[in-house]
Amino acid sequence: MLKSLLTASLAAIGTTLATLPVHALSLSTTFVAGNSSNGAMFDATTFGNSLKVTGLEINQSSISFSGPDQLEVYIKPGTYIGSDTNPAAWTLVSQTLVSAISGAEKS
Repeated sequence: MLKSLLTASLAAIGTTLATLPVHALSLSTTFVAGNSSNGAMFDATTFGNSLKVTGLEINQSSISFSGPDQLEVYIKPGTYIGSDTNPAAWTLVSQTLVSAISGAEKS
């Protein structure tokens, strides 16, 4: 599983984060195929502040080009560690149909 780059970045900012808003912070995950995973999990430490996700770019190389596929976003309080195989720990917060963009690396 992927340890959050977001957590590491926020921790490096330290207490400054408590007083300054963070805008346009991005998190990239692997684009390596064949890892037997249908998603990415990461921790986002917000230090009591709200977190707003405004977009996702995904690698759709394994999604069928014959039609759209379901994309789902789940959250849970605390770390994902120890809960990555426990579906009951997660809450579905968003879902949509996505279609692969021909020739694109990200969609």
